[in-house]
Amino acid sequence: MAAATVLSASLMGWLLARHRVPRARAAAVWAAVALCTELTAGRASFTVALPAAFGCVLAAGTRPRAGSRWRARAKTAAVVMLALLTTMLSPVAGLFLAAAAAAPRSWSAATGGRGCTWGLPPRSR
Repeated sequence: MAAATVLSASLMGWLLARHRVPRARAAAVWAAVALCTELTAGRASFTVALPAAFGCVLAAGTRPRAGSRWRARAKTAAVVMLALLTTMLSPVAGLFLAAAAAAPRSWSAATGGRGCTWGLPPRSR
């Protein structure tokens, strides 16, 4: 469970840095402290499912190279498999992942339309 906490904290830091969050390091440290409370609370299934959920979010945010059809399919397969793994490990974490994937596009208006809709990055025109 401690390994899942460390992996979750590092994936959260990577996610924050990738999206250029101001003070990403401070936010990552805060997330790590918050994740350490999961160790003391004894919610093992949720704690173990978090790395798969963060991996799913990170995989959904990557863009394959232009013209690379098999990489796009591999990315989609990775996202689906990580989402299924998250749900199998903890239904609550799977529910939170589904809620994050179903966020409407209007919520991304504050970021200039760069947000995700249905868990997928916006299409380039």
